[in-house]
Amino acid sequence: MYMAYLLGILIPLFFLYLVHLLEIYAASRHEVLGLSIGWGILVFSIAYTLNRFILDQNLATVEGLNLVVAPILEEILKSALLIVLMRRLILRYAADGMAYGFAIGIGFAMVENLAYVANNPNTGLQLAMTRSLSTSLVHGFNTALVGTIAGASLPFPNRTRVNRFLFGLLLVIMIHASFNFVVKHLSGAELLLTALGMGLGSMVLIIIIMQRTLEQESKAIHLELVGVLSAGELMATRNPEMVAQLLAQHRGTIGEDRTHLIQRYVTLQAQRGILRKNIALSQNAKLVETLNRQLQTTEQQLDVLRGSMGLYTWIWLRSVLPSEESDVWLQLDNQLNTEQPQLARLIQLNERQILVPPAELEQRKRILRQGALFNGLADEDLVDLALLLTIRQFHVGDEVIHQGEKSDNLFITAVGKLVVSVTDDQHQQTIITAFGLGDAFGEMELLDGQYSTVTVSCLENVTLYVLTREDLITLLFAKPQVALEMMRVLSQRLRHQTALTMWIQRTASTTQ
Repeated sequence: MYMAYLLGILIPLFFLYLVHLLEIYAASRHEVLGLSIGWGILVFSIAYTLNRFILDQNLATVEGLNLVVAPILEEILKSALLIVLMRRLILRYAADGMAYGFAIGIGFAMVENLAYVANNPNTGLQLAMTRSLSTSLVHGFNTALVGTIAGASLPFPNRTRVNRFLFGLLLVIMIHASFNFVVKHLSGAELLLTALGMGLGSMVLIIIIMQRTLEQESKAIHLELVGVLSAGELMATRNPEMVAQLLAQHRGTIGEDRTHLIQRYVTLQAQRGILRKNIALSQNAKLVETLNRQLQTTEQQLDVLRGSMGLYTWIWLRSVLPSEESDVWLQLDNQLNTEQPQLARLIQLNERQILVPPAELEQRKRILRQGALFNGLADEDLVDLALLLTIRQFHVGDEVIHQGEKSDNLFITAVGKLVVSVTDDQHQQTIITAFGLGDAFGEMELLDGQYSTVTVSCLENVTLYVLTREDLITLLFAKPQVALEMMRVLSQRLRHQTALTMWIQRTASTTQ
């Protein structure tokens, strides 16, 4: 008997879990799924009480109850929660509407199974199995179908949404009544096979509808986020199942915390694409206003998440997820003769980052803000840069960079002053400029791999932060926005130097 009760609950829950897994963009929330199951349980209690009252008062015959009253009453009550979710814009697209609807139907079916088993103790186990694979799935299918229509109707005007919802409700009432009619007029093996066929067929239809819906959403996400995300991120957003498999393979390497961050990032990006699609399609100004608020909240969550992910996580994403820009960075990596593959650096970087105390990290950030090359970076990008730096000490008179030699490092002045000079063919030395706190130098030689055209020497004892070629490429590989900021600053320098050259030429012409 207890086994019959257990099967009457566990089998429907298994199918609910399967549908929840299919909803790969995770728009359906666990608390709302729980509420949906609870509502289905409550609806059975209400419907059972009302059905008994109708029979006791002779307001309908048993056949009339099964074929007319019960289908109408039960489907309307089950769908009532979907109306609330639709009005509150908790249903964002068809697939999460299907998940919530199926949960309502399964909640209803579980309690109904228990009631039937209790009333038929002699055949309880067989009854629990049969109902779990037939009637339970039909209940789930019916409400899932209404939920699908409700979720897909979000962008439409209110009247259209109502009409579509009513059409879906009428359709499932007819399906419910047809199922009751069929099972009432059959018996024995024919009844069993027909009921199982309709139940399992309903499950197959749910899977097909879910897959078609997800294919449409994938295309919509691509249209909304192409150009907004990198190719690799967009691929991950459209294929969360692929990301889940990759995370499972690399979980031991990247750890549970980073795994959770990446899963959350992919989920939020997908929901961002769905919201943008609904805003673009919506014909209701009030609805657009609400969706924009939801989109703003989602983007704020993404901003916070980006800051939490860190350089290690970004390198993993760009290394593991195939994309065109990843290939470009890898080619650049090869051209710059870096010796260590990106993924192999991850462990080393992780170890180095642990060694930097918080106070030292804040000091590095403050000094980086002093110079022009990196002061435009976002705080999370500045943190990643600061963690990559090493410290070197130099004494008065030491040459950090010598004219005519190559340098594989970018230097940032932390303490002290340096002087920049050029020696001409007659060995005459000309001082060009000086470097102080926060000033960066060596970036041109680092980027183009050419010989230095200047000598940089120490006027006093100096402490420098050093960024190696490999670490710079690692940073740019993970975060191309750092490269864009560097190019912006270097372009400004080039413009300034061009203007200065033109001024000198005009001055020289005037004096002549």
